[in-house]
Amino acid sequence: LTISMQVPVAVCSMATPFDEIVNEMKRSPLCARIQIDGSTELGRLLPFLQVENQSEYEKISLTILCAMRNHSDNVDVQQAACSTFRQLATVLSTNCNRSETSRANCFEEIMISGDVLHQILKSMGSISSKSFHRDTLHILRCVLSISAKSKAYVKVKEMLESERCIESIIRAMWQHSSCNDIQENGCLILWGLCYRSCLLEEAILRNDGAMAILHAMAIHPENLEIQKMHVA
Repeated sequence: LTISMQVPVAVCSMATPFDEIVNEMKRSPLCARIQIDGSTELGRLLPFLQVENQSEYEKISLTILCAMRNHSDNVDVQQAACSTFRQLATVLSTNCNRSETSRANCFEEIMISGDVLHQILKSMGSISSKSFHRDTLHILRCVLSISAKSKAYVKVKEMLESERCIESIIRAMWQHSSCNDIQENGCLILWGLCYRSCLLEEAILRNDGAMAILHAMAIHPENLEIQKMHVA
């Protein structure tokens, strides 16, 4: 059983398609195929969800989170879920219908306080695919950017320190050195963490994070964001 819904853009604002997918995923929580197809379809439709009601985003987030928890050993489910969370992080951080403060609060409530970040960090230690790390590092970059000037940063920093996330980020950079997105996000995340925490700086240096950044600079000379690490 798979989920395939061709929804006209004109009706997406009603969120009915999301409800149908979410309900189907809830009816069959242990069916990996339904969770994968549902997560993928939710990610495809997320850019069309323009609502002020935060509960819509929370409902989608909780559904995807349940899929990750119920299928913690299924790489395909984890990858599909993280791809959707990447889309969700992008939508929440760029929603033009909300003020900057409102966007930040909504993002923090769902992606940080809502246990999404914890689950993603947990999965990072066991999955090594390029697409997965491309998505997870993008999410971490969004999380650090949004939380940098808020109280939520303390919680984010503590989670990164306790989840052995530094090792996973650096390992991903070495494993996928040719991937421009992974290298750029990895460099910016490591620098952001190093700049704000002595404890994280020590962890980054201890795990050859500086060498990973230098390596990224050497093989991606065209990427200006990576090359800025020289000044940093």
